[in-house]
Amino acid sequence: MRNIYQEEFETFRELVAMVLESEPITRNSDVHLYVQCARCLGAEELDDLIKLEFNPESVIRVRRHIQNDEKLYPPSLEVKIERLKRQVEAREYFRKLNSIG
Repeated sequence: MRNIYQEEFETFRELVAMVLESEPITRNSDVHLYVQCARCLGAEELDDLIKLEFNPESVIRVRRHIQNDEKLYPPSLEVKIERLKRQVEAREYFRKLNSIG
């Protein structure tokens, strides 16, 4: 496994932002974003992901920050609406759980 791009990114945020900018499909799909980021870090096979110790949750958190807080590289309207629906559903679910226990 080669890590040819790793030195080029001063921060993890720069990596995610670069991928979001250059690959528009990654703005709508965390899976695509994760795979493209891993490829930039040299992953060529599934086993490379383990060697990189590259956490998908970290990619998602940085993507949320870039899209929601910095207002850069927004998702499509359809994806934004779907994400908001899931957020509301999750809140309602946890409120119900908290009221039971």
